[in-house]
Amino acid sequence: MSRIKHIIEKMTLKQRLIILIILVILLPVLVSSYTTIIYSKNIIQEESVVMAKNTVNQISQNIDTMLEGNVDSISRMLMYDNRLYEFMVNKKDYSGHQKAIDEVLLSGTVLTQYVSTYDEIKIAALLGANGQFFNITFPPADSSAVIRKVKEMADIPKEQNFVIKWHPLQDNFFSNTPSRNVREQNIIVATRAIFQPATGEYLGIIIFAIYEKAIFSKYSSVQLGETGEISIVDKEGNLISHGNETKIRESNLDNDLIKRVLASNGNHFFINKDGQQMLVVTSKSEMNDWITIGTVPLNEISGKVNKVYSIVFLIMFISFVAAGTVVAFLADGIVKPIRKIIRAMEKVEGGDLTVRVNIQGQYEVSNLAQYFNSMISRINQLIEEEYKLEKRKKEAELYALMAQINPHFLYNTLESMVWKAQSMGAYEISSMASALGRLFRISVNKGNVTISVNEELEHVKCYID
Repeated sequence: MSRIKHIIEKMTLKQRLIILIILVILLPVLVSSYTTIIYSKNIIQEESVVMAKNTVNQISQNIDTMLEGNVDSISRMLMYDNRLYEFMVNKKDYSGHQKAIDEVLLSGTVLTQYVSTYDEIKIAALLGANGQFFNITFPPADSSAVIRKVKEMADIPKEQNFVIKWHPLQDNFFSNTPSRNVREQNIIVATRAIFQPATGEYLGIIIFAIYEKAIFSKYSSVQLGETGEISIVDKEGNLISHGNETKIRESNLDNDLIKRVLASNGNHFFINKDGQQMLVVTSKSEMNDWITIGTVPLNEISGKVNKVYSIVFLIMFISFVAAGTVVAFLADGIVKPIRKIIRAMEKVEGGDLTVRVNIQGQYEVSNLAQYFNSMISRINQLIEEEYKLEKRKKEAELYALMAQINPHFLYNTLESMVWKAQSMGAYEISSMASALGRLFRISVNKGNVTISVNEELEHVKCYID
């Protein structure tokens, strides 16, 4: 504290004024601006979280709408088709070409009218009540392998509960022609038990093959920041869809992220991924418990805001510099007249009483300059009056001294001494008395202050004599 006090004491008036103005005006403005910026940044970040959450919710709703209109609705309509009943409950023991013929008939007479509005959502197969398998859409390379896979998936209670069972993303085992497009080669399988509406008789299971491409189409045009990603997993964390094809091809999910998502209960959270802070928002489907996940780098959420803040800080910096310049100019305008007065005082201290300070304006410093000029004028006046008074005093003393001397008496006395000395033969005494008389006569000079040089020389000679 004492060091700060010492530094302040060594500052000039201009420096103190600048610091005072900065502390009183500019510093509060800077603090309030910074507080406002931080507060607004938090608000914008919260709004960004809400927007990301709404986006993810909308994606989840769009996917639900698509699946409800194509999987749920089609499977319900099939239950009311009597032609389907003939195929699903017949007791034929299929072998040879009869099964292939019936599959064609089934596909041509029943299922053609229940085509999904999406080419990427297909009725892949039917599994009859007696275990008959009807491959509808895809000609399989190995029918027995497909049947085995379907039966593994078709573990559905045979009571009338209308539950759709969803199976995570996997290779399209229905087709014997692999696709180069990874989003068409990978499918989500949906299985559902169907019943005869009138009797509630179990008819079998309908199997849907949903290309990952159909799911992806619902969010392909959505962007969360510049590098944000959208993915979908089921309630057990298995992959359903991902915006990054590499993740689909490799089935490579961030296990830590999935664990946090499953435990988040729909709340957003932040996670550090590859040294980068990420915002994670989720939305759970009401139809199939799928969880739509949106991950956005936090710096991208506030990236544009930071640019705005940079501009604001730049403007503030320029304003601060400009204000500092104006403050310095104003402080200099205050200090400069005071410096003029100080320089004038220094000249007065050196003996120059003719100096004057000319400061225009109606403020206090100009009044100070006027008082200074008035003071110097008064000092000059007093000095002049003192000089004249002293001069008159000396003259009065001289006149008083001269008045005290009676020239005639003194001259007569000295003349008497001169004649007396001469009569006695004391010529030296006579000469000295005569010189003294002349000296006094010249000194008195008939009351005049000045004398001629000749008279002064004679005065000296008389003094020597």
